[in-house]
Amino acid sequence: MNRRWALVFPKHWREQYEEDMAVNLAHTRLGPRAIFDVARGAVVAWAHPRAKPLHMDGPGRELAPINRTVHDREPAVRLLGSSRYYRTANSEVGAVVDATLAIRRGESVALMGPSGSGKTTLLNLIAGLDRASAGTVWVLGRSLSELSEAELTAFRADNLGLIFQQPHLLAGLSALENVIVARLPWEPRSVLEPRARDLLEGLGLGGRLNFPPGRLSGGEVQRVGIARALLVNPSLLVADEPTGSLDASATQEVLEILRRLKEDLGLTLVLATHDQEVAEAMDRVVRIAGGRLQAA
Repeated sequence: MNRRWALVFPKHWREQYEEDMAVNLAHTRLGPRAIFDVARGAVVAWAHPRAKPLHMDGPGRELAPINRTVHDREPAVRLLGSSRYYRTANSEVGAVVDATLAIRRGESVALMGPSGSGKTTLLNLIAGLDRASAGTVWVLGRSLSELSEAELTAFRADNLGLIFQQPHLLAGLSALENVIVARLPWEPRSVLEPRARDLLEGLGLGGRLNFPPGRLSGGEVQRVGIARALLVNPSLLVADEPTGSLDASATQEVLEILRRLKEDLGLTLVLATHDQEVAEAMDRVVRIAGGRLQAA
């Protein structure tokens, strides 16, 4: 371990946590952000003791099916005349205008359009990260406009998995800890850690559990982001340009994982992309331009 971290990470902590955080710190560039991540990781480790590892069957093991709460005939996502306007100094801009769309349970849909077309805004409306200025957005049988901010946060935390182009993993935490940390306000580490280990094993990262993001490839970092999204046991998976920063090989790797998740777990998948190859891997393509849906 790099000596500069010895004072921050005492020997008895290294022994208690199998030196995984110590190894991560040795590969982390010293700076304000890294120091913040170290402090956060230390608090997490102290407040949530490590659970005993479960026996794993190795990389690629099958993932457990997800229990569904939405009736088969009810759309997982339904937008009726939904719009999102932003006011500027002199005008009002429609990022999404009069969108009507239904996405079936278990369906995979690609929202495709050029930069600035409104696909990310539409995705944010579906994910409950933004609210419609007009119209309605129904997700898993709930009208998002009728939920308070607290209710919307709880609904999102219990039902949706979010995947971003950049997973924004914490440099000072291991792959396993990066999966666990986002869910800690709702469940204890002793419950989350076995599930996180299981997910990472299932995504072929069994040998990378204790690696920090700096020691992972781009495809592996995105797989950690996918595992984090799956930790909530979601009914709906929302992905914004999940392959946008990956090379061709890693893109195929992530696409294969998304196909497998849809088939094995019956997930509903809504994905924003500008990549034709990624879009064609989905069940249906919905094109958007100038904030308006071109085909649904």
